[in-house]
Amino acid sequence: MSRPLLNPKGPIHENYALNCLEKIATKQFYKNYFNLDVRLLTIMTTNNMTSPGHQIQKNIIKILNNLLVFNIEVIDDERSDCETTILPRFYLLVVDSINNFDTKLQVLTELNTYNPRALFLVYYSGLGNNYKTKAQHILEQFWQNSITEAAVLIPSNLKHFIVYSMDFSLKAQHHCLKNHKIVIVDYCTRGEVKFNSNFYKRKSLTPFNNCTLEVVANQLEPFVINENEGFEIALLKQIGQTLNITFNVTITGEDSWGVKEEGEWTKGLGQVYQNSAVGIGNFYVAPEYIHDFSNTDAYYLSGLVWIVPIAQYVPKWRVLTVIFSWYLWILCLGLVFVCALLLKVTSLSRNENKHYKKFGNDLLATFQVMIVTAVDRQPRSDFSRIIFIALNFFSIINAAVYTSSLINYLTLPQREPQVDSIEGILAQNWDIGGLPVYHDIFNVTDDEKAVQIYDIFQVNESLYIWLTSVGDDRDTASIVNYVFLDYLLSKNDPLVTDSRGRPKVFVLEDRIFTYSVVMVTNRGFPFLSRFNKVINLMTTHGLPSAMARRYTNVLHRKKHGEGGFVKALTMHHLQGAFLVLVLGYICGFGLFLFEIIFGLIKVRQRKKIKPAKNK
Repeated sequence: MSRPLLNPKGPIHENYALNCLEKIATKQFYKNYFNLDVRLLTIMTTNNMTSPGHQIQKNIIKILNNLLVFNIEVIDDERSDCETTILPRFYLLVVDSINNFDTKLQVLTELNTYNPRALFLVYYSGLGNNYKTKAQHILEQFWQNSITEAAVLIPSNLKHFIVYSMDFSLKAQHHCLKNHKIVIVDYCTRGEVKFNSNFYKRKSLTPFNNCTLEVVANQLEPFVINENEGFEIALLKQIGQTLNITFNVTITGEDSWGVKEEGEWTKGLGQVYQNSAVGIGNFYVAPEYIHDFSNTDAYYLSGLVWIVPIAQYVPKWRVLTVIFSWYLWILCLGLVFVCALLLKVTSLSRNENKHYKKFGNDLLATFQVMIVTAVDRQPRSDFSRIIFIALNFFSIINAAVYTSSLINYLTLPQREPQVDSIEGILAQNWDIGGLPVYHDIFNVTDDEKAVQIYDIFQVNESLYIWLTSVGDDRDTASIVNYVFLDYLLSKNDPLVTDSRGRPKVFVLEDRIFTYSVVMVTNRGFPFLSRFNKVINLMTTHGLPSAMARRYTNVLHRKKHGEGGFVKALTMHHLQGAFLVLVLGYICGFGLFLFEIIFGLIKVRQRKKIKPAKNK
């Protein structure tokens, strides 16, 4: 008498499947995240009541819930979002056909809590001869969505179950993400798992063996100068040496990363998304990237700043006058006249020298004291001496301050008043503009200045046009990347420096905003954690900042007074002093000629008068 066949919907097969699922979920899931306080398990179920897995999924939910190990959220065919905001660490999918799996995967990737780096387990409840082909389809679909930590539990018959996963071998001169195959990682017979080995978290520990990864690079100096040079290129090379990876760098030639149009990413992000590449080149995280892309940990801080025309240099012949402000010069001039008037009053004393009874002599004496030179005759009265001493005390302090400042003013370039604020920019009525991507920064309705800037902001695709307008035309304020500007200054680029290497643009102190520079990958990039380990180790020791300083740091040195354009004192710096000397000689020679001419006129008049008297 023959034994009856087991029913695929019967209790025996159901019990075997439940035991297999329970042991894999508790041992494999819990083993990899045992130290977490919150372990969210998302279970995606099927509503097909005729499926062998319909009853199994109900019971496995009860079993896992009773274990008090996981926080469970169930997503059925009628739901398309999660109520929680916590990222799941585990996913359990119960499917009964390939079409059912494809539908669930599409829903899964669109969930607001989708986490491609979680652990995935799929139970395929359908029976058939092509179970390996079905498992291969499921795992390849996971792979195309950058999900690598996945396993498929599929029955080969009513008593035996096979656990499939995907493995990839990393070989030199081969792409790191393209050599993969379907392998059996475990068996489950009559509800007992055979090996109980940890088949998750193995791929991320595989040696790279000098395999190749594609890199898409936006060319923005100094982040990326060319395929072999740049701050981020140097960082990428260091990661490659540490992990034994070869990077194939492709320059995009674009000045922006692209946007999503009609469901497709353009420019550099399109290449990253389509080719499973790594993107570098001043990339920073934005909300619109989160759904489709992942990024490494931050390794550098950059930002956007305002640049305006730098103030013009004060001509050398004016240097002697710019040390003091105009009202201080007026004060000194007024003090000369006031003290001269006081000397005139005190000269009425009988004891005073007759020299000071003339106002011209008083004025000359106070001027001599003001410029700290000796006077021709000393005053005699006590009141006059008090005035002299007080004025002399003021003059000594004044001359000391002036002299000590004079050296700096002669050796360092002096400029006219500098526009150094947004208010100053708006007051100048300059053109304001930049790249199109910067326009929306000022689309803020509750900030009056931002609204004003947004209304007059002009856009142009070329950053070099804006730099030329600011540096040469001197009638524009624009926005530029701080590190990029620092790099241009460090190499004395004619866009931002003059023929002597001095800057033509001025950077406002307050940055528009600061952001973290990262590398971008497809969401679920399998090697992201290993990249982050190297990056975190490098940032801990300050290596990225040291790499960046090779190309920049000019603005930092100028801000802290290092490496300025200080030169030795030369005849060129003393134009003002020689101008005063020449003017003095001209005035003195002019007065000398005037006295001679005036004397000759008097002599002639006397000669004419004498003959008239003799007659």
